[in-house]
Amino acid sequence: MTWQPTLLHGPRLLFLDEPTIGLDAVSKLAVRDFIKMLNRDDGVTVILTTHDMDDIEALCQRVLVIGRGKIVSDGSLAALRATVSHERRLIVDLVNAQEVVEEPAARLVERHGRRVELAFDPREVSPAQLIRVSPQNMPSRTSSSSIRPSNGLLPTSTPSMVNSRYEALPPL
Repeated sequence: MTWQPTLLHGPRLLFLDEPTIGLDAVSKLAVRDFIKMLNRDDGVTVILTTHDMDDIEALCQRVLVIGRGKIVSDGSLAALRATVSHERRLIVDLVNAQEVVEEPAARLVERHGRRVELAFDPREVSPAQLIRVSPQNMPSRTSSSSIRPSNGLLPTSTPSMVNSRYEALPPL
């Protein structure tokens, strides 16, 4: 990647499209540091398009999400995250199909034989607490893929947040 010609005339505005894609970890950090330096020391405004959550967290104070040509979100990353439901779902296969599942910090959504689906807020109770091992309520299996928000998307991924906002738009 050669940036010298682009920076030769001291631009006030720099557009970067996926600047760290395909780079190893050390090179990514170097590119991020360079972008930060350009902004801090030279006052260059950087408009970054990326799917890399680490780039967004490391470089961006303001996040715009555009869907179907319209701005669907404009603000901080924290504000964007706050628009996504905190409810997560946990699916557990119990050893004993007759076991009563009672957890004050979770709501039973569905039960089919040994399989139970619980809704919970990870800010209040962790999945590990819900899967606590006891003789009466020992899960036979569960996996991290069983833990998901109520809308089925990954908990904190930026693409998931973007997709949930994008899908809420009316059709063209």
